[in-house]
Amino acid sequence: MQDLEIRYTDMLETAFNFLNDKKGVGNGTPLHPNRRAYVFASGGQCLHCGLILTKKNSNTEHIHDLALGGKNHDVNKILMCKTCNSLRNQLMQLYLGTPSFHKGFPGNWDRVKKYLLWNAITADEGHEAGNIFPQIHRLFEELLESQGCEISPPSSYFGRGNFSNLVQIKNTSKSTGFFTRIFDRLFGFKEQQIETYEIRDTQPLDLNQNDSIISPVTINPEFIIQTTNVLESIDGEINLSQFTKLFRENLLDIGIGNLTFKEYANSMGIPKSRSCIQIIDQYFDGVIGYRREGNTVFIWLNRGVLVTPMVEEE
Repeated sequence: MQDLEIRYTDMLETAFNFLNDKKGVGNGTPLHPNRRAYVFASGGQCLHCGLILTKKNSNTEHIHDLALGGKNHDVNKILMCKTCNSLRNQLMQLYLGTPSFHKGFPGNWDRVKKYLLWNAITADEGHEAGNIFPQIHRLFEELLESQGCEISPPSSYFGRGNFSNLVQIKNTSKSTGFFTRIFDRLFGFKEQQIETYEIRDTQPLDLNQNDSIISPVTINPEFIIQTTNVLESIDGEINLSQFTKLFRENLLDIGIGNLTFKEYANSMGIPKSRSCIQIIDQYFDGVIGYRREGNTVFIWLNRGVLVTPMVEEE
């Protein structure tokens, strides 16, 4: 346990100071919409029971509980099924008692510490890693069994972090979702092997370089997700000007800002000289189709260009 305490020193110090100072608990919010959309589209699973996650059956879990001083940041969040999310909260109250936990501090510190470490290690290394704390882990598994949940943790799942720090252990035996197939096509991900990879923040392009050598692989994945997200919600084709209006509204809804399609593309490193159609041609080749009718341009998402879309479990 000492090695784990060193690994999670910051978390434990934050919790200790929070309980010692008797601070109030803040409100939590869900994981960022981009991150959730990617997990759902990629067939992400609950780390405890293996259930394929959807919008209807999942919740955001704060790994370092807000009631113990955790921050409401995406790096402290992970998606899991509603049942396992609820049972983790029940586990906290069974093991630590009912909030507020500062009332039992510092006498309860040893139990708080073990609970926080169990929470963190299961989120970071999977369900079975929780066996390092057998009493807590056994109690949690008993809660799962009491709800009729099969303990069937997946061999891969999406861990903590914001979208640009997404780490996934790729499991080729699982079906892939529509957005994942777009990423595989545009970014060249391979499905022939099991590998660990990370989607990192892409550095802005050098706008002084020759346009002809710019490759789609240099574009931030978030730009691909935002664009296909809007078109995925449209049945058939749409006027390009209507699409750009919907795109702006979508960015406003999720808190990114009041940006047009081109302005957002520019912020992701695409040269300002590119028109909307040139952006679609180079960065969405085969994924987004378009046609002209006089001075009007219509665009659509080629849902069948990759493979037949996966039907999500509800």
